Amino acid sequence: MNETINAMRSPMEVLQMRPVASDDYGVDDHASDLVVHRRAVRIGASGLLFAEGHIGEVLDPSPSLHAVPNTTEWFSGVVNIRGNIVPVFNIALLLNQQVNSPKNSRLFVYGKGDAMAAFYMDDLPKKLSLDSKQLLSQSPLETTLDQYVQATYILGDVIWLDMDMEAMFSGLAGRMKST
Repeated sequence: MNETINAMRSPMEVLQMRPVASDDYGVDDHASDLVVHRRAVRIGASGLLFAEGHIGEVLDPSPSLHAVPNTTEWFSGVVNIRGNIVPVFNIALLLNQQVNSPKNSRLFVYGKGDAMAAFYMDDLPKKLSLDSKQLLSQSPLETTLDQYVQATYILGDVIWLDMDMEAMFSGLAGRMKST
């Protein structure tokens, strides 16, 4: 029966579905079989999730970082990637995570062209498939990035934040302009 119901939905409807925690909003017959596929990047004890179709690359070793004076501590500086000046953020600080030395971390570049931004990560990106059983009704993390979190999942001992990456980087850029 669920196969029939899912067959009637358009691909865009399925991609835009958000699982609902049954203890908050009543039982959702479709939430238990909903699987969300995301790319995952681990940062400290938590990680970021983003849609599979987005462009990203790993730079290891990281290119030379150029510090920018009089900026916030979560802004590490800029790097030159194929002629593009790319901002580098220390997302671990924004997630209230233990900060590893950037020398021991890989750089993940998200986006392309003028819309690139980078941050340090602890492990190589991977693909995760998550279902409603792993969905948390409320994030146990309190971060300065909460407004960009679309959903929170737990898998093993890792809290995964499904982020609106474009909005996050745009918001961080705006915060830098105001300081």
